[in-house]
Amino acid sequence: MSKFSVGDKVIRTGGNRILSVGTISVVTNVFSNGDISVEEFPSKVFEENYFDLYEPTTTEEHTGGSSSYYDLYIPELGEVKCLDIIEGLNMSYNEGNVFKAVWRIAAAKQGKCKKGNNKYYDSEKIVFFGERLLQEHKV
Repeated sequence: MSKFSVGDKVIRTGGNRILSVGTISVVTNVFSNGDISVEEFPSKVFEENYFDLYEPTTTEEHTGGSSSYYDLYIPELGEVKCLDIIEGLNMSYNEGNVFKAVWRIAAAKQGKCKKGNNKYYDSEKIVFFGERLLQEHKV
């Protein structure tokens, strides 16, 4: 009997090198011996003791400076920063604000959020700056 069920979010804490430690995955199959398959590698079997149930903790930050909710670690790329993408793509003020609001919505799903913000607030920002973009690009 496995400690996991199909659909559980799990985080890899050790073992097999196919998934990096800290990778969050969804269980796609549970075998009779307790081993599991995960969404990234549905045909690969992993020992369940290499995973723990993923329970995101919400970390609210409120700062005028650099904040961790704008940082993302991607195993293949390393640390990625929202501002680097905005600058790298030479986004305008309005484009950058839309991008940051979408980024915050996605970061909140990982438990990293800006104090006082919520998905509705950021959605309003997307609409506000999106309307400004429509005017900016109007011919």
